[in-house]
Amino acid sequence: MKNQTFIVSDKIVSDVYTDFISDKTIFGISTLWNKYHLGSKSGTKVRNAIYQKYGEENIKIEAATRRCISMRKKVTGNYRPTLETLKKRSESAKKTWAENPHLIEIARGNGRKTFGRVQSEEEKLKRANSLRGKKRNADTKLRMSLAKKGKPLSEEHKKSLRVPKSVVQPSYIRSEETKNKISKNTKQHWKDGVHKPTYRSKGQIEMENIIKSFGYEVKPEFLIEGRPYDTLVVDKNLLIEYNGTFWHRDPRFFPKEMTHKGKCLLTEKSEDVWKRNEEKINLAKKHGYDIIVIWQYDWEQCPNKEDYIKNIFKNHGK
Repeated sequence: MKNQTFIVSDKIVSDVYTDFISDKTIFGISTLWNKYHLGSKSGTKVRNAIYQKYGEENIKIEAATRRCISMRKKVTGNYRPTLETLKKRSESAKKTWAENPHLIEIARGNGRKTFGRVQSEEEKLKRANSLRGKKRNADTKLRMSLAKKGKPLSEEHKKSLRVPKSVVQPSYIRSEETKNKISKNTKQHWKDGVHKPTYRSKGQIEMENIIKSFGYEVKPEFLIEGRPYDTLVVDKNLLIEYNGTFWHRDPRFFPKEMTHKGKCLLTEKSEDVWKRNEEKINLAKKHGYDIIVIWQYDWEQCPNKEDYIKNIFKNHGK
């Protein structure tokens, strides 16, 4: 009966709100019920009065911020949630974001205000590299998709999407001594005419298989003056060079003075690689061969590779 006759005064509303704002360890107004000897019904009346006076959304955002800060501290310490807890959080988050996508912007904006100090470019790069190669789960992808929905891409973002994913840092870096030794041995093999390919790319093999399916004879790693060419189509006297985006420095993605690509240190300038490629093309023409270059990016983006090869044969070769 006491709760039914309880009248909310301005003093108790102000006192409860002041305590809530001043004590950052309080995650919700209901935490203060015991302090003011409030039951569930009278406490609800006080809470609704606070919402009406100070703004319900502001109070909830403040409470959510404190929970987020607390959880971050726990995760970075010794606390580790159980698998069952993680599953409950996942289901709850998925339901919340799907039913109320507008809350994503509120949470993102709140996060920027709470944690969003301006990061230096060095810090941004370090953070990006630490996440490189890691896969996002379905819940994270859903949140990112809803948050970006309807937003136009910047020109810088559009340009980055055109860069092929195959432009990556090699898995290891050889010493200068090893590079010189390999170079010396390879040049000697070229002179002796005993060059043996140590690696043939997936695209090159795929291209040759399509040409063979058309009934043409193919010779891989064909030598001219000791220098290897990727593929010779014997019936058309046509040489085909399959140039990888990274190793042959596709001009669409590599400026001529470039010495870095992401974290990768390039051993020579792009213009030097292009010059060597041009010398190889001129050598083939000097010996009477028709020659074309297929770039890795064009091949991988081609929707119909068989038609791509047919168009090449229409315009090249005898």
